[in-house]
Amino acid sequence: MLDTNQLLSIAFSLIANFTNVVHVPPQGVPHSRADLTRIGIINPTTRFDLWMVQREGYEYWIRDGVVQGYASPDSFFRGQGLDVPDRLRGRPTLSSNQVVELAIGILSRLGKTGNPAEKIRPTVKTTGQADLPFYRLRWPVSPDPLIAPVAEVEIDARDGSVVAIELRAPEYYDPAFAREISNRVYTPPPPRPRKPPKKPGQDQWTPTTNDVQVLVPGWLNFCKRLGLDPGNQTNVAEVDWEPTFKTQASPPLPPGVQYKIQFRNGCSFNCVDQRVFGHKCGDAAFVGAWADKPPDYWTNFVGKSTRKWQDLAAELNARLVSLGVESKYLRQYTPDTYVAGSGGVNRVLVDWYESKSLGKMDKDRIKKGLWAEFDLATGQIKNLLIFDFNLLKWEEEREPKDR
Repeated sequence: MLDTNQLLSIAFSLIANFTNVVHVPPQGVPHSRADLTRIGIINPTTRFDLWMVQREGYEYWIRDGVVQGYASPDSFFRGQGLDVPDRLRGRPTLSSNQVVELAIGILSRLGKTGNPAEKIRPTVKTTGQADLPFYRLRWPVSPDPLIAPVAEVEIDARDGSVVAIELRAPEYYDPAFAREISNRVYTPPPPRPRKPPKKPGQDQWTPTTNDVQVLVPGWLNFCKRLGLDPGNQTNVAEVDWEPTFKTQASPPLPPGVQYKIQFRNGCSFNCVDQRVFGHKCGDAAFVGAWADKPPDYWTNFVGKSTRKWQDLAAELNARLVSLGVESKYLRQYTPDTYVAGSGGVNRVLVDWYESKSLGKMDKDRIKKGLWAEFDLATGQIKNLLIFDFNLLKWEEEREPKDR
């Protein structure tokens, strides 16, 4: 059982301590449940994770006994689209060096057992516009984009206010206090009986064997047309029912019943009704919470790269065109790396971004037509999701036309 009232009381105290170091406007500091519009509680049994959205749009993430993240609605790099509000425009009063010194000082006061940012040269990103003097600073521990920086701070150089911060290194955390919080607010329930194995069609969220039999031919056709490897398990008897599900599709997918069918070898496919839009090989790297994987995980994908992702993306574009997608329509998307492995990792995740928005806003906020994980050793596509269903009209044909 979770004592939510006591949990929130502790959270408000942590936020008060945080705002003694990081200035937050009074209207952005929550003091009671009435000041919040959203609350998310994760891991109350271990380290006490909490996400809170204040009614004016200020967000707080509490983790491992501290305020681990904060974002103001005035953050440029986290919350703004193409139309930046006029309230964010102005002239800076701080130089870039002053911004870096300010950020390091704040991180030093937030550290529980030290400040690792003091020993690392930060990377600095600006908006590129003189009247939007926002700086995003990151302190990387490795050039590998798969490894998170020790900290990230965004500062408004007009007045030196911190508009976003994220702490990643253990020196900023207080795990002992997190355990104390968990002990104070959480009482574990009695053990539950072991859950029986999931069976096909057992509830409204589980496909039936007939559903799978109907969907598999479309998936195999999808793989054949796009040159994907479906693996050696394609029968109903080889379905792994635990991760297999169906639900109502939500945007950006079109309306319909969404299915994910997974086999015991790890291969899976996704569809809405009978329209297949995704395929994953059993040895795909960028699956699940891949950003949180330990370094040992990525050693499974180390090898010599013999192909360039740009060539593989061009080949996928050419294949789509050969299937009937108009070149003019496809050009509204530009392939670019979302993340590439380093240290010998030969996998890369490529997103097809809306061309007109590239360079004008953060990639995470740009519309995507599809994304693919490429194996740079073999040239194979290991993971593919197509979000723009106009790129799938060829699926209505069972076999490719001779061209």
